[in-house]
Amino acid sequence: MSEYQLQIDGRVGLSDYSNIYDYMGFVSVNDNFTIILEESDKENAEIIESLLANCNFSIASKGGTEDGRYYITALRNK
Repeated sequence: MSEYQLQIDGRVGLSDYSNIYDYMGFVSVNDNFTIILEESDKENAEIIESLLANCNFSIASKGGTEDGRYYITALRNK
């Protein structure tokens, strides 16, 4: 099982969603994928979570931290 991490600095734009989708192609079954958003924005987090769910990922954990970052950890199902 491999671990992948994608950190997005600043606000999430349309091209970032495309990059996330492209990066998800590298993640194999049973691999962990963590996305770190520098700016915790509930709307963007929900869009990313939907994108992951639609691409056969299960959200293992999600939430913000004291430093203002938002983490989404997902596992590729199939």
